[in-house]
Amino acid sequence: MREGRGVQTWPNGGKYEGEWKNDKSWGRGKFTHASGDEYEGDWVNDKANGKGTFKRRDGWTYTGQWKDDRQHGQGLEVGVDGSRYEGQFVDGMKQGKGKFEWSDGTKYDGDWVKNAMEGKARLWHMLTLLGTIHVEGRPHLHRLLESKQNARSRHLQVA
Repeated sequence: MREGRGVQTWPNGGKYEGEWKNDKSWGRGKFTHASGDEYEGDWVNDKANGKGTFKRRDGWTYTGQWKDDRQHGQGLEVGVDGSRYEGQFVDGMKQGKGKFEWSDGTKYDGDWVKNAMEGKARLWHMLTLLGTIHVEGRPHLHRLLESKQNARSRHLQVA
């Protein structure tokens, strides 16, 4: 039975380095997948629980709270293109209040439902508030972004 600190390597190339309790990863540790992706942070009962960082080999990262191997609570997700989401996650999805920033500096600050921008929000470009918007359903983002050029200080309804 594994207890304390140790290393486990699997035949597929996966590797866990960290703390063990009752033969399970428990405490602080780092798991490196065979693909090169890695999670470093808190573990409870062989699952990511607490605070930690997941880095994909392509450069995408998530740093924040975890529950049962899923993003859950406050977190920061950074895409390979430089886009960023900072806000709430529920069961692995953006849910609740959050801020998304595209690589061109355009920002969405508002509500999220199951990974989709939905509800009341404010849309910014660089330091200029373009308007308050209400997003219903899953909008086509290109329409939302195209409308930002003419959106100064008005309410947008995006279907």
